[in-house]
Amino acid sequence: MGLILDASIIRVVKMVDRKKIYFAEHLLVRKEDFGYLLYRINDGKTYICNEVGKLIIDECKMGANIVDVIKKICHRYPEVDKDLIKKDVTTFFQEMISKKIIYSR
Repeated sequence: MGLILDASIIRVVKMVDRKKIYFAEHLLVRKEDFGYLLYRINDGKTYICNEVGKLIIDECKMGANIVDVIKKICHRYPEVDKDLIKKDVTTFFQEMISKKIIYSR
């Protein structure tokens, strides 16, 4: 069965449009006791994400797009509702784009 995308996911897919995803220059990702720390050296902004957020970032660094990421997380966490995963991944991408952590071209 294929992955069915709702309107909110389609909007985010159009934002990144299966193009290569780029990360903010000088972005460091470091594991800490409390989770993962994203630190932009150029402006000093920091963000914290959990294990799934780190998985999303790692997948994007390897060339995955939002649909690939959703499929990977659904496969890794089969006990979690797929609609919830789609919603959470979409929200994560929207936040990363709005905070200028990721962009596409």
